Amino acid sequence: MRKSFLYTLFMHLDVFILVLSVSLTVVAAFGLVGALRENIAVLEAYQSLLALTILLNSVAAVAGTLMPQSARNHLRQTAFVEFIQGYRQTEYFQHMMDALQKSMRCCGFSEDTFRDWNLNEYFHCASGNPSRERCSVPFSCLPEPRSERQ
Repeated sequence: MRKSFLYTLFMHLDVFILVLSVSLTVVAAFGLVGALRENIAVLEAYQSLLALTILLNSVAAVAGTLMPQSARNHLRQTAFVEFIQGYRQTEYFQHMMDALQKSMRCCGFSEDTFRDWNLNEYFHCASGNPSRERCSVPFSCLPEPRSERQ
């Protein structure tokens, strides 16, 4: 099964941040070298790379602002379903999902709330599911005991 870009991004967030950091460092290095050497060609390359970076950021910001419902629907149809399905794949991803649900005090990602977990093979509520967690939800979905609430 092919995973969405967003799912891959969250599963390998460290790689994404590393690639982004290296690319921004390269752009900054073009500016530094061009200014120190007073090299017009390198400064023009820096200008082009900087303009491209600003353009990509602007397009992403405008698209997210003008089409929030489309973005939300896309997330719901692809990434969130894969997040639910991949809950037990790695310990890191499981902890990330638990922390997200606890901090947002939610259970699942859609209006179906806890029913979203029926998409996960461990929590799927079917008589043929051998998992001990059948027909349940992760502990991060459970409300805090009264003594721990603020």
